[in-house]
Amino acid sequence: MANDKNFKIKNGLSVGTRYLQTGGTETAGAVGYDLANASYDSVSFSPSEVSQPRNCTFKPDGTKLYIAGNNSDIFQYSLSTAWDLSTASYDSKTYNPSEDTDPKDVKFKTDGTKMYIVGDSTDVTYQYSLSTAWDISTASYDSKSFTSSEATGVRCIFFKADGLTSFFIGTNEVIYQYTLSTAWDISTMSYASKSFSVIDDDDAGSSFTLNSNGTRLFYIGSENDTVHQYTLSTAYDISTASKDSVTFSVNAQATFPFGLAFKSDGTKMFTCSFSGGEVFQYSTALLTQTLDLSTGSYFS
Repeated sequence: MANDKNFKIKNGLSVGTRYLQTGGTETAGAVGYDLANASYDSVSFSPSEVSQPRNCTFKPDGTKLYIAGNNSDIFQYSLSTAWDLSTASYDSKTYNPSEDTDPKDVKFKTDGTKMYIVGDSTDVTYQYSLSTAWDISTASYDSKSFTSSEATGVRCIFFKADGLTSFFIGTNEVIYQYTLSTAWDISTMSYASKSFSVIDDDDAGSSFTLNSNGTRLFYIGSENDTVHQYTLSTAYDISTASKDSVTFSVNAQATFPFGLAFKSDGTKMFTCSFSGGEVFQYSTALLTQTLDLSTGSYFS
């Protein structure tokens, strides 16, 4: 196109949207885990059952929320609209692990038939079976546990979707990687001799998570009330992590942020405020749209 040619913008361009130029059909969508452009949704949830929520976990379809409270129990909630905290309500279902009286984190097998609880008073991770998937009131202890000799004061656990790799973070602000010889059986867990320190970014870390393909790490700390982003050059290999210099402050909402979770596609982020007693919702979606220049007359 010569410099003296004009062009028209059909339907306008949205601010904050990334456009992809192609010669094909117009498409639109969203890219998740966009921490650099995250924004608060002005949506929160204050569970009256939990005075000091720690880590929170969602069912993969976003219709269930689970919170590890500071009063011995795991609590279960339903979201009538998936991933929308404003629609959350208590299911009147709890689980009180007799193995530890102060759980810090709860995670699940991807099909909801196994539950894992990180204990505070024992510093041990315990494994449970759910006779009805995603219903914590049906949980029973498997008599299987794991104690990390590397990550003392464990605050959070993360599992790869195949159940063969897991990660812990402890009070020394180092994330350690482990291998499970039998998927989802923590009694078969062993240290992979891989770790990554995040202490330079926040020395009061609470939680972390990885994106869906294991190439991004997100870490939240209560010293700066900030989420930090890192890239893993080899997926799910924590020793290859490096800082992205991308952060997002939750200080305006979360007092002493503890928990961190994302929607399964990365377009929503959630934090738990230990002191404030609330769960907060954020948008982390980068909108995309193509520019179709094939007609030569305009693009949309």
